[in-house]
Amino acid sequence: MKEFSPQNVHFYVRVVELERLKKLHKIDKLLIKALKKGLKEETEARQNILREIAEDIVNEFIVEDSPNQINIPASIRNEIVEAHNKGEYDYAMFRKARLCVYNLMGSDTFQRFIGTPDFDKIMDNVGVYR
Repeated sequence: MKEFSPQNVHFYVRVVELERLKKLHKIDKLLIKALKKGLKEETEARQNILREIAEDIVNEFIVEDSPNQINIPASIRNEIVEAHNKGEYDYAMFRKARLCVYNLMGSDTFQRFIGTPDFDKIMDNVGVYR
């Protein structure tokens, strides 16, 4: 029997946050913080923020033997790792992986996960219950 992997929800939430970061007010707070670190240009600061968040996602969910490795096709994993190794980050770099994880979560295992304390904790962490 397949069991639900909470890392799928964590990954999905992190990627959606990254994709929305460009549009949210949150970027302005991070931008100010980055500019205070000595980055002179707004574009450079935005790219630095994107790189930091994307690196965290790659290291936590994508690379082989990462702490919360998600189950995605090797071709998609390799595409992301290659972009990461080249330092080529963009807000849509995880889109294919996000869609794969979304499809996995759509199975009946996600329905079982909804009633668990882990699910409630994740929803609370992302502010759903506030």
